[in-house]
Amino acid sequence: MSALVGDLELPHYIGPCEFGRFGGWITVRCPCDLDPLMQLAGGLWDPAGGRWCITPRRIGAVIYALSARRSCHAVTNLNEGP
Repeated sequence: MSALVGDLELPHYIGPCEFGRFGGWITVRCPCDLDPLMQLAGGLWDPAGGRWCITPRRIGAVIYALSARRSCHAVTNLNEGP
């Protein structure tokens, strides 16, 4: 299931990241190794909620980067074999 943000479909999850809404923000809960990506997108850390808050106009870049990262891991895992 997903929601629309402008013309962009907002997924509930991409890999280990969970997306949601908080007021006019898009929220992202993710592992700390993805903090630099959230900061590059202009994200603000919400310590009370344990999530990143990102404006809807910047979330597309985050979704693209996470999808590309996930695809890269999938290819790497396929190359490793059983």
